[in-house]
Amino acid sequence: MEMLCPDCMGPMVTMDGQSARCTLHGGEFRVLLSRFETSPPPEAVPRDSGFAYTLTAGSVCVQHPNVAAVYACSLCGTPICATCAFSEADGRQLCPQCVGRLATAKPAERTRVGYAPSVPDGARCVQHPHLQAVHQCKACGAFMCATCDFALPGGIHVCPACAASPQTSLSPRRKKLLIGSYVLAVWTTIAGGLLLSGIFAEVAETKEGEAILGLIFSLTMLVPSIIGTSLGFSAKDRRLPNPTAVWVAVIWNLLLLGGFVLLCIIGSFM
Repeated sequence: MEMLCPDCMGPMVTMDGQSARCTLHGGEFRVLLSRFETSPPPEAVPRDSGFAYTLTAGSVCVQHPNVAAVYACSLCGTPICATCAFSEADGRQLCPQCVGRLATAKPAERTRVGYAPSVPDGARCVQHPHLQAVHQCKACGAFMCATCDFALPGGIHVCPACAASPQTSLSPRRKKLLIGSYVLAVWTTIAGGLLLSGIFAEVAETKEGEAILGLIFSLTMLVPSIIGTSLGFSAKDRRLPNPTAVWVAVIWNLLLLGGFVLLCIIGSFM
């Protein structure tokens, strides 16, 4: 059983299984949990083996002893908290040590355990070119290794530079969403202006014409305003800066949506 010091990550030794001593700085710690020797080692647990590690009652994260563990690493069984967990596409949770080990492992080993990095194979960390990248920064798009990765709630990964000083510009994805929100807001505004101008008054003189006109403006005002509002909210990011343009797009589409609903209410009473 391998134990690492929670303070310096140095190797620890134990004589009685109840307490352990760090071999680097001599710190003494109480052993709260351990993995039984009957559990198979990581190298013996391929993805399709059906074996799954489970947490014992009172398990705490090995990296953060004051935080309760919520996962057991799918490869080594190490108890980890949500901050230390690396989510895989198939739902497995890996600890930082296993992610770092597999990032530099041979392709055969990564294939055997089903490790599928979220970046192209061969991509290197910007800060450590000798290491395989395991994530791509959501803010700037830089590739990073497990050491440089800052995992934020919600599965968002950012590099050290963006974590220390978040960028103020929008990412390409957020720009596309914002442009789409503005385009739909302009479209809905023009459609609303035509409705209020009265040029369709003659069409609405009959019940059939009124029903057709209502359907047309539902498709040209209601639907675009709903989609525009959704795009505006999608361009927002609660962890990254949101410039004024994002708020303008959201509020603009919300006002158009509210205006259409208000017109429908007034029309029903008339």
